Amino acid sequence: MSESLLYISLAAIVTAVVLISLVPLVILKAAKDPDIELMSSGSDSLGFFLKALRPLLRAYSNVFSKKTKPETLDIIRLKLLRADLLFSLTPNEFIALRRLSLALTTGFGYLIIQILDMHDAPKIVAILGGMAVLGHIYPDIWLNDTIKQRRNQIEKAFPFLLDLLVLMMRAGLPFAGAIQQGINKIPEGPLKREFVRYQRDIRTGLARAQALENLSTRVDIPAITNFTAAIIQAEETGGSITNMLATQAKQRRKERFLRAEKKANEAPVKMLLPLVGLLFPITFMIISVPIIVQFLDSGLVEKLLK
Repeated sequence: MSESLLYISLAAIVTAVVLISLVPLVILKAAKDPDIELMSSGSDSLGFFLKALRPLLRAYSNVFSKKTKPETLDIIRLKLLRADLLFSLTPNEFIALRRLSLALTTGFGYLIIQILDMHDAPKIVAILGGMAVLGHIYPDIWLNDTIKQRRNQIEKAFPFLLDLLVLMMRAGLPFAGAIQQGINKIPEGPLKREFVRYQRDIRTGLARAQALENLSTRVDIPAITNFTAAIIQAEETGGSITNMLATQAKQRRKERFLRAEKKANEAPVKMLLPLVGLLFPITFMIISVPIIVQFLDSGLVEKLLK
């Protein structure tokens, strides 16, 4: 074993031992500190794996977390808010999740090296470095995917809610009553949860304009931003909210149709690579194999070789 490989192996082993030995120490210190909560909140926004890890993440974030810039915490907090995870995962816990993911993927990379019995130092450094980078950025990739999926669900359900609001306000209900009835009619999902929070803000005494701005900040979708801005403008200028909602509903339906048309036009392009890479070679094999067999049976190959 080369000297560099020996140092890398010793560093990986020491890191694993330190991480394992810190787990009971973290839990012990967290149990003695009344300000640190060891029990998970049981939020449905987190998966089973994160629910199981959250007590450890919370303990690590409160006991061993390094000083982080407030700007970085604000960015993470805003992303967690838009992913509907801020009440389930704090920014410090997310940073602890990054560190844990980095340690796990680096350990997995070291396990691969031992299984393959590698002795080439550059390859070992490349594998460990690549796994470490992947482990560090994977929580951010997961968070961005969660935000994207949530936005897609809201954009899909929002035109239906606007149509309900228009119908109810034309039937004589005020805007607040139409929102309440619309929430009751739409299915469970992120859009319903966001408008429930909007109503909760209104009940706690927050002004409607501020509650709408909070809704727009949490969702960060152009359709919701336009909707909240139009409602605030209609209230300030005394305009008709019903006509504005009808215009908004028509525009959102058109945008939804255009998105569906765009995805339909992209489908043939996305299918081209699987067709070229998988279907066409098999088709060529099916056509060419009988021709090659007949050519070999005819004896022409032997004549040409002679």
